[in-house]
Amino acid sequence: MAGIIVSGGIYSGSGDVTADWFYQHYNIGGGSSRVYLPDGTMTLTSETGNQAFRNDWMGSSDYFQHQNGTVKITHAGGTTLHMIGAGPVASGRSGQLYDVIVNQNSNPRVMDPVLINTVASDGFYAGIQNSLTIISGTARIGNTTATNYTKIGHVYIGASGTFSAGNVATVNNAGYNNWDSSGSISVKSVLFNGTNGVFVANSGTIQVLGPYSGNDSDHFVWDNNSKGTVYHNSGTIQFGGVDLLAIGQSSENATYNNYRNNNRAADGTGQSSNGDGGYLYNMSVGFRDGDSPTRHLGLQAVSNILVGNDLTVLTSGGIDKSSYGSTISGSVELKGDAFWGNYAAQGGTNTWGRLYMAEGSSFKAPTGTLVLNKVIGGYTMYNPEGTFVHNDGTVAINFTGTDASQVRNQSYFYNYEQTLPAPTNRVNWRGDGSAPYAFRIANNATIKEGSFRPTSPTNTMVISGALEVQSGGNYGYSAGDFEAEATIGSIDIQSGGNMYASTGTTYITDQLGNEGTLINNDGTVFFSGSNLNSYFIDQDLSSPVDPVFHNLTYSGANTYLMEDITIENTFLNPAGYIRLTADKTITLGTSTSKGYLDLKGNRMYPYGDSHIYGASEIYPAGLSGTHANPILWSYGEGADPNTPKIKWLDFAFDIDTVGDDKVTMTVEGYCNFQAVTLVSGTNFTVASGQRASFNDTLTINSHADTSYDGGKFIISGALVEMTGAGNWSEGGYQQYMGRDSASVIWNSTGYYSPNGGYLNTGWKNVFWNAEARINQDGPFRNSNLIVAGQLDANNRAIGTTSRPSKIVVANGGTVSSSTNVFHASTFSNRGGLFASSSAFDFDGSSGLINAGAGSSIDDIFDGGGTIEGWVNLDSGGGANVGRLVSKDAYFIYFREDSFNNIRLQYTFNGGGAEWYTENDSFTFDSKWHHVAVTYDNSDIANDPSIYLDGKLLPLGTIVRPTGTRASDVGDVLYVGNNPTDIRALEGRLGMLRIFSDIRTAAEIRTDMFNQNSDMVEKTDLELMYQFDEGQGTTVTDVSTNSNTGTITLGTSAWANAGTWTAGNKLGSATGVIAGNIYIGKHTSNPTVFGTSYFPINNRRLIDGAKFASKSHMSTEEYYISTSGTGDYLNYSALVGAPVGTESEVKIIPPQAGKTGGSYFTFDSDANNEQCHTLVNLGGSFVRVVNNSDFYTQSFDNEGTWLRGSPYDGVIHDDGSTPHEYQPIDLMDDQDSGFDTVELID
Repeated sequence: MAGIIVSGGIYSGSGDVTADWFYQHYNIGGGSSRVYLPDGTMTLTSETGNQAFRNDWMGSSDYFQHQNGTVKITHAGGTTLHMIGAGPVASGRSGQLYDVIVNQNSNPRVMDPVLINTVASDGFYAGIQNSLTIISGTARIGNTTATNYTKIGHVYIGASGTFSAGNVATVNNAGYNNWDSSGSISVKSVLFNGTNGVFVANSGTIQVLGPYSGNDSDHFVWDNNSKGTVYHNSGTIQFGGVDLLAIGQSSENATYNNYRNNNRAADGTGQSSNGDGGYLYNMSVGFRDGDSPTRHLGLQAVSNILVGNDLTVLTSGGIDKSSYGSTISGSVELKGDAFWGNYAAQGGTNTWGRLYMAEGSSFKAPTGTLVLNKVIGGYTMYNPEGTFVHNDGTVAINFTGTDASQVRNQSYFYNYEQTLPAPTNRVNWRGDGSAPYAFRIANNATIKEGSFRPTSPTNTMVISGALEVQSGGNYGYSAGDFEAEATIGSIDIQSGGNMYASTGTTYITDQLGNEGTLINNDGTVFFSGSNLNSYFIDQDLSSPVDPVFHNLTYSGANTYLMEDITIENTFLNPAGYIRLTADKTITLGTSTSKGYLDLKGNRMYPYGDSHIYGASEIYPAGLSGTHANPILWSYGEGADPNTPKIKWLDFAFDIDTVGDDKVTMTVEGYCNFQAVTLVSGTNFTVASGQRASFNDTLTINSHADTSYDGGKFIISGALVEMTGAGNWSEGGYQQYMGRDSASVIWNSTGYYSPNGGYLNTGWKNVFWNAEARINQDGPFRNSNLIVAGQLDANNRAIGTTSRPSKIVVANGGTVSSSTNVFHASTFSNRGGLFASSSAFDFDGSSGLINAGAGSSIDDIFDGGGTIEGWVNLDSGGGANVGRLVSKDAYFIYFREDSFNNIRLQYTFNGGGAEWYTENDSFTFDSKWHHVAVTYDNSDIANDPSIYLDGKLLPLGTIVRPTGTRASDVGDVLYVGNNPTDIRALEGRLGMLRIFSDIRTAAEIRTDMFNQNSDMVEKTDLELMYQFDEGQGTTVTDVSTNSNTGTITLGTSAWANAGTWTAGNKLGSATGVIAGNIYIGKHTSNPTVFGTSYFPINNRRLIDGAKFASKSHMSTEEYYISTSGTGDYLNYSALVGAPVGTESEVKIIPPQAGKTGGSYFTFDSDANNEQCHTLVNLGGSFVRVVNNSDFYTQSFDNEGTWLRGSPYDGVIHDDGSTPHEYQPIDLMDDQDSGFDTVELID
């Protein structure tokens, strides 16, 4: 057998031809040659010059024609099929082969290949028009430059065949023709006909341009169903395309093209370096259908798609994989107008790196799960203006190796989930192409791990189904992530999960379940679904965590609160009722701010042992509503009463416990009420140590059902305040209230009208601090009654003979005129607040009490201390900053001008610290107020607690300390001023106490009205001034520490007495006062009793005090006593208890054991007045103003009758006594009430 050489002549074959080789030599001897290959099969069995077939012809298309024949290479050794490329012509045949078969039967694939080689110049190509069939052996594309083109029709790879365009040592002989084909290669299709067929790609691009094989009824342009192996060489397989068309292909395909590949695993032969089994490296698709949109478009995958790097759908191209899966390690990019998916069913398992969609592109998502696990160019998914059809599938994001990626999709997801390595890994999402860039999920979102946050806080979110945040997952990443609204179906925050809600509004259309952490971001949660008529908190959780909302509202008709919840700001109830289920708690506010519950026109039903709490005593929660009775406290379901608990609440509406069911309410912390009506069947308890204020009428009705221990207002150990204009009204018989251990501050102008047998156990303390009246006989039995305002007894008795009051009239207090009796065990009007105390009056410009530098009051706040006192201030004092106490290290003061607050200032070595109560929290109203400051300086993070009248005040400005506190060991403690005398209080100080521990609110309230001897707990009492002296320049420390205060009076002085309206009756014949009577000083008015029953020697007058008692102890004795040198009591001051003709007037010394006498003036009001007996005891002084005459039947003058102008008036009596002065005038019965017959001289 010989080879065939054509050189200048014509070769024309037909049928089948067998030769060693074929060689058309170009222009030998200057001639030309023509070749007409056989129309059958030319079999070449050998080679010449390493070439089995060579065409060097570069002539016209007429000089080389394949005639649809076949060239078959069977040479077992390596050889070359060498062609000089021909230019493309209309016929598409000239210069090309038609079919080529490679069948190197005895040569293993790893040996030398058949090299299909071209040396064509630019624009020319070597081509196999119809097919390349590799039965065995290797067909290797030999292009060596990027300008060379190889165009092949269909490539059929047999079980022992290899198509090679690249360099893989395990396939090709490493030493022979082993290069990477860098030129352009295109084929119509690639079909593996054998199990072990091999396709070796180059590192560039191979176009598979179709159309599918004419004898392939399945329309395949790529079919590797036989588990052939693909070595991708990091190159690209491009399916279809406009610019690079196969021979005879029009610009657009008329039908679809199928793609099938296998998922053969790595076999250990080295292919893993290029991709496993049937993997391509890069894949691009340009097929599309320009004829009909109803046809199957583009590349139709009928197997899983395996791509080791990127898959690109070119402009206007399309791909569809129906129910098959895909693994694409890199990016899937859809160019403009490209599409992915035509069938509705896009299934299988799908794992991609990234999805990138250009404008106009369309993506039909898998109905299962699409996993995106790479961050490429900052994105894991990018779809700003394409069409994403979610197909009821799931998109799962689980990238690793970077902190954050962006997911942008202008269309709806159906299900979304993410699993990232750590919470610090973040998906930054963005939705619509224009603001507010809504990110929309039609069904569920699951955040398994990592954070899910918007690219901008103003982006909006829509999750129509459920949001599930699992352990390690974060909805949001930080507090500022969400500002815009979000709409979510239901929310399930699992243990270890976190949700950062929007600072705007989060709409929840179903329920919220929380076993993790809900960060409310100061936003609003709006339960807006129509199916929320029962519950909006999930009831089926095993370990629920109480949710904390900032603002909460809902749109359902009614709702049950079945879990504990906290609302930091506002809970708005726009529709229907709220039922607070038994044992559940609603908490309003925070430790630093006030919360609100606005019921609008609706109602709340606390059921069973439910709780309504404010979060902080400092900021009691505000409750408002426009319903006539917004809370139905007696709502019950059974024989047992409702037992709601309330704490730290500020009611803007009235409370009425009306209803068919019984209720036992407990006030567990400070509450501020408006009007309260307690009907029969109600127990209303203010817990011991707590405080309750009533701004309107308190009505306590009687209880007729003796089978139920109800109808009680129980206040044992509590502090109750009445304010506004409300009355205290008790109807019918009242059971025991516990008043005997409770205190009331009466700041209301309304009346007090108690009732029932348990009046016998009156209040422990009554602090009467307003102008108001009594409307019941005998109140305040056994009570410590402190009158700091104006008490109108309304001609009713106070106390009873067997249960008298301790009556204290403080400075500024007035006991109005009354015709009835004030039953008392002791009496004081010295001006202080305790049984025997006075007060010190600072005038705002001077005055100072030096308490010394005793060790007991050193570093009082180390580890916690308390300073408290009673003050009655007219203004801010010196420079509007009058000080209560002052040391070099700290001081407590009152600031007026535009602030009106209480302040603690403290020195630390890093700078000064200050704490102010809120502006206008203190009123300079010339009324008595109790102030307490507790503080622990051991931690700079600690803040003081400041109480006013037992109520904890909120702090306003805080200048926090730095460093460590300055010690005050050895520093003098100054009271009422600073050491330079320029920060004096302006007002009265009635008590000062210092403790070396932090007093609790309950201790402060319990002991605020107690003098030292009555205090409940005083273990750590280091100093107490209760100002019993009322005179002099020292103040006694009644603790055990002898911190005696030295007074520098300046222009300040001891306080004046409280006002006892002259003529009021103190004590009775059956209720003689056993205790002392402490009389204070007054500028002009004396303390004058109309009828009094107490041992006269029990009186205790301080300097400047004036006292008178008419008809003392049911006698005619009228006692007059003063206690100030030259400080005269005028006769006109006795008008409230006038001297009668039967009175035996005695001007007596101030008290037993006190030196000096009394001073009395008969002024012009005494002219022509008279008494039975006038006795001026030794040491006392009496005088009569000019032109006045006073008459007495007997004048016994043992003291001094001071005479001389302007006191030249006359005392007339009926006879002489050893101490009588002249003249002596006798009166007859014509001009006097004396009968001359009875006169004895």
